[in-house]
Amino acid sequence: MRFQRLDLIRFGKFTNQSLSFPHSAMDFHVIVGPNEAGKSTVRSAVHDLLYGIAPRTAFAFHHPMPDMRLGAKLSHGEAELEFHRVKALRNTLRRPSDESLNDEALLPFIGSTDKEFFTQMFGLDHERLVAGGSNILSSSNDLGQILFQSATGIHSLGTLRQSLEDEAGKLWTKNKSSARAYYIAADELEKAVTALKTATVRGKDWAEDQARVTELEASQTAAKTEHMDVRKRRKVLERIRRVALYLKQLAQAQADLAELGDGALLPEGSAKVLSDAERDIAVAQADIDQQTRLRDAAKASLEALTIDGALRERADDITRLDEDRLQFRAYASDIQKREAEVEAKWQVATELANRIGWPTGSEDALRKQLPSPLVRSELNGLAQERPVLQSKLDAAERAEASKKEEVEQARADLAQLAGAAAPIELQTALARAQQLGNFEAIARDLRQAKTLCSTAQEHAVAALGQWRQPEAILRAMATPAAKVVQTFVQDQVADDAAVKAAKARVLKLKQQIASEELGIKQYQETHAPVTREDVLAARHSRTQTWDELKTGPSAMVTLGPIFEEKVQHADNLADRSHETVKQASELASKKTQ
Repeated sequence: MRFQRLDLIRFGKFTNQSLSFPHSAMDFHVIVGPNEAGKSTVRSAVHDLLYGIAPRTAFAFHHPMPDMRLGAKLSHGEAELEFHRVKALRNTLRRPSDESLNDEALLPFIGSTDKEFFTQMFGLDHERLVAGGSNILSSSNDLGQILFQSATGIHSLGTLRQSLEDEAGKLWTKNKSSARAYYIAADELEKAVTALKTATVRGKDWAEDQARVTELEASQTAAKTEHMDVRKRRKVLERIRRVALYLKQLAQAQADLAELGDGALLPEGSAKVLSDAERDIAVAQADIDQQTRLRDAAKASLEALTIDGALRERADDITRLDEDRLQFRAYASDIQKREAEVEAKWQVATELANRIGWPTGSEDALRKQLPSPLVRSELNGLAQERPVLQSKLDAAERAEASKKEEVEQARADLAQLAGAAAPIELQTALARAQQLGNFEAIARDLRQAKTLCSTAQEHAVAALGQWRQPEAILRAMATPAAKVVQTFVQDQVADDAAVKAAKARVLKLKQQIASEELGIKQYQETHAPVTREDVLAARHSRTQTWDELKTGPSAMVTLGPIFEEKVQHADNLADRSHETVKQASELASKKTQ
């Protein structure tokens, strides 16, 4: 088997990196690089490419585990194979077009070797070299035996060792067998002991066993009690674990809300609150009408009621029937309430459907027009984002109008100024100020950012792989087991913790960089050292002016004073460089740091 190319698509710190190994007369390739360049990562990538990426791999610190992918082009004689390896539970071998590839496709190239054998023979690192030295001394594996025999000249060591192992295996091994002498004698001893115990019955043993049983039952009861306490504690901790994520999300949402500050925006979900209020009003009005009808009916019944002495004698029966009536009387009114609620909701749905031009002939016709839950969720998110984006747009328009007024005022002021040329410092400051109001550049940057986000979205959708399917196919798929989901959740929590730690590390390093740059700036302003680069730049400018002077006598008039100034400037810088050599060395050291 020979590697023609190794593709580090998304693995470790590498992204879309490829290593080619072309044929040559001396077909032996060496990868050389400084520490932390990724040599060990490439070696591990070869092992994971051929035998699968480990479930708890240590190379998912830059790319998420589901996005990890390796690729290669192998050859063995006339046969060639180009494939990819992804991080998944099954079907990890893919073609470059992301089609599934049978796991047996690698057998013609790697044979019957496993990952452990391949690592031992072709993936030696420092730790394995140390372990190999120990194995050579003890001859505890095949590689150690081969090296030991080659070093000592004892070629029959393996044969002698194998014969001793075979002879020892006939006597005793960890695996029980009726053909080994030890287990034959042990079986005979066990039978004799069993026969002896069967023939021996003592009252003392029975009493001790009975006392032991009583003690074990008490221990079992205590263990059950302790088990119940642990289960209760586990339930409490499980509830805390489930709620912790939502509490973190709530804290993040509150922090985001605090960053937005006070504004004229309506509260989030105002449209839903209004719709719910209108629906509740309709339901309440229907309930009021129903209660009014019941009240009128009760008054009419009361006015038509006549007292009957015979009925009063049946007071107990009437009371019992009234209690039964109280138990069932709410059913009819409750049905009417539910019907009223359904009618109110249907009116709201009909009104909303008429606004957007949907048919309202029947509930089934309206239901067919509804988008999928995923689309409704996305629309709800976009509706919630619209007020924020509108507010940002209004603020940008106001800022643009304000800047335009400032520009017009500045132009008017500029027209009133004298026609003399402004100092170079003022021109530089004016150019920087103009850049601050360059909305076209800002819009261009925003469009570039939008393009990058669109590209990232396309990559994310492409990374879905088999899950990028129509909704009907996705609904027909079997959901993963709870254990698999729990494993993914735990991996996600661990990844989130790692990302948080990495972000904290990045922030700390950025603060250190800012501190170092500020120190360099303050050092330059305080000591004003002259570096070798400054002297060379001044001399180069002087030489260019001298070359222009030599073009003809006419250039002497205009360039003569300039050349004298540049000569004087270069000489002054050279003198100052000798005086500030210590400061320049210190500045170079700070820049290097």
